[in-house]
Amino acid sequence: MQRSYVAELAAPGHKVPVRACVDEPTQPIWLFPSVGEYPVYGDFVYDMMLADERRMSRYTRAVRRFAPGRTVLDIGTGQDAVWALAAARAGARHVWAVEVIPKSGRIARKNIEQAGFADRITVVEGLSTEVELPERVDMCVSPRSSARSAARRVRGRCCGTRGSAW
Repeated sequence: MQRSYVAELAAPGHKVPVRACVDEPTQPIWLFPSVGEYPVYGDFVYDMMLADERRMSRYTRAVRRFAPGRTVLDIGTGQDAVWALAAARAGARHVWAVEVIPKSGRIARKNIEQAGFADRITVVEGLSTEVELPERVDMCVSPRSSARSAARRVRGRCCGTRGSAW
């Protein structure tokens, strides 16, 4: 007999109900986030994203091509601030790195400072749909599907007239 269980996953400012169905209730229940629709993002998913060479190379090419001289918004920068740092290294004028998880934001700040870009990258903690930036941006980088959805929602509010979202 199939039984279902409801669990509540929590992230800062969010609680998402998740239903899991199992055929064998005596077996452990494994829940893996489906990146995109839930505000759940663990090390496993993060490491998978970084290991995807095809995906990473496409984002790298886009950032190198479009970031120089521009103001960039990185939605969901993560603790490594991969795309914020890539944009700064490519010559972005300034990068606003938005991160909803406070611990990841703190680690990102340290990594940015150690990389020598604290003067050109500002980490802002909060949801991209709620934070207020002091200026409009020219480019938005959001490599996760949930962040891309957020990028579309914030584009009109944050991007200048020539703004683009990646």
